[in-house]
Amino acid sequence: MGLESSLRAYILTVAPVAALVGNKVRPLVMAAKEKPPFVTYEIQKSQSFDTLSDGPADYRLATVELGVYGRDYDQVADLSELLVTHLDGKGTVTTGTEMDLSFDDETETDPVYDEGKSEPSQYVRVQTFTIMYRPAPPPPPPPTGA
Repeated sequence: MGLESSLRAYILTVAPVAALVGNKVRPLVMAAKEKPPFVTYEIQKSQSFDTLSDGPADYRLATVELGVYGRDYDQVADLSELLVTHLDGKGTVTTGTEMDLSFDDETETDPVYDEGKSEPSQYVRVQTFTIMYRPAPPPPPPPTGA
C-alpha cells in the first residue's frame, strides 16, 4: 500500500482520535453531508534522497497537510492536540510502509460558513507534518534447523 493509505490507517489506530472521528479520515475533502468531527489529508510533495554512490535511497520525504474539522473551536483544538501528541516524533510500520512523522506547523482555527448562514457550520485548522517513509522491509525468513 502507499503512503496515503498507510497514513490513514495509522491515524485510525490512535484510539482517542478514532473515538472522536470514527472512520472519518479521508483524502482531500469529505462529502458535503458529513458532519464533523473528521480529518482530511493531502500529500503535498514527495522527494527521494540521493546518496553519493548508490543512487536514490530507500527513504523518501513528504509533506502532508491534515485538515482538522470540528463542530466548534474547542473540538478542533482538542482533536488537533491529540494528533500532535500521538503523531509528532512517532515512528511506525503500518500497512507495508515504515514512516516517521514530525509536526511542523498549524494554522489558526477558522470558522466555516454555509452559504446564506450567519452561524458557522464547522471550524477548521490545518496542520503540516513532514514524513520520512519507505516501503517496510520484508520480515526476516524463519529460522532453519541447525
